[in-house]
Amino acid sequence: MEKMPFEHAGLRLAGAWHEAGSAGAPAAVISHGFAGSKDSEKWTFVCEGLAAAGISAFRFDHSGIGESEGKFEDITLTGRAAELAAAAGFVRERFGARGIALIGSSFGGLTALAAAETARPFCSVICATPFNFDFFPRLGPEYSRDGDYINLGDGTRVKRALETDAAGHDIPAMCARASRLLTCHGSDDELIPSWHAERIHAIAVEPKRLEIVPGADHAFTRHEHREIFLSLCLDWIKRFA
Repeated sequence: MEKMPFEHAGLRLAGAWHEAGSAGAPAAVISHGFAGSKDSEKWTFVCEGLAAAGISAFRFDHSGIGESEGKFEDITLTGRAAELAAAAGFVRERFGARGIALIGSSFGGLTALAAAETARPFCSVICATPFNFDFFPRLGPEYSRDGDYINLGDGTRVKRALETDAAGHDIPAMCARASRLLTCHGSDDELIPSWHAERIHAIAVEPKRLEIVPGADHAFTRHEHREIFLSLCLDWIKRFA
């Protein structure tokens, strides 16, 4: 693994590159969840597994998260999609990747769907991804609106532009435009029920695949569920790479 920052919109975004060991190998670019991080155990495990199987992988912190510059309160779906597309472009240019697969979880899944047209992936994988924005009040334990801000609890807040921006995104239309979409979800997701995945899959165009992982929670916390997710990603990516 090599630390690999890149620039986008005047900000330095922190990244980590997992080389598959062959020049021009296909690469997966990861978009973490709403308040997640590139350095979570799940994404580190997935990227290491992809690279070991011949798929290079790039995980990065969106702006305002982890080691990246910016303010978390400025988060919007449009902004995150632009960052993901920029990360895909960086990987293409810097490493000469043969093609890009997008992988996103939760809000990162929406980010992958929104970025698909610009990033031009050969396939996409989304996990624990909502079909609508009704989940916003569950983002924080003390969700409330206060002027131009949304309070999430523990002193964390985001601008209400998050909701305004989200309203401009048509999720069914994004699903219909997604390229070769694998939709994964845990049957025991405590935040986003699995019917969200079923709705996304129903609208997506062929080729597509739906996998509901028995017993998995929203974050795929248990190691055995992460292994299943990694295996699904590998099978899907290798099918189109």
